[in-house]
Amino acid sequence: MLQDATAFVIMYDVNYRQSFEQCSQFEENIRTEKGNAPIVVAGNKVDLALENRTVLARDGEDFAKLYNAKFFEISARFMTNTNQILETLVSEVQAIRNPPVVKSKKCLVM
Repeated sequence: MLQDATAFVIMYDVNYRQSFEQCSQFEENIRTEKGNAPIVVAGNKVDLALENRTVLARDGEDFAKLYNAKFFEISARFMTNTNQILETLVSEVQAIRNPPVVKSKKCLVM
């Protein structure tokens, strides 16, 4: 499965701490197989967070920073920030596939 992917979303449930704790294993597997592939970390189910939240936004942000990944809190149910995840991944993949051209500032004497 990993070998065919170009970018990844590591998603956890903000109301279920164990799902967050498993994220580091997923990240390790991705880095082992794919090196510096783009990763987005997503804390899902924020629409239910007021009742049962066990993972703070800061926890997700810190995890993402540690692994040089982007971070979003989302609600798949209400489509909150879901498009931003895809836009971010597409942008990062395009940047890898089409790096900016750096023009040389060398002089040419004839």
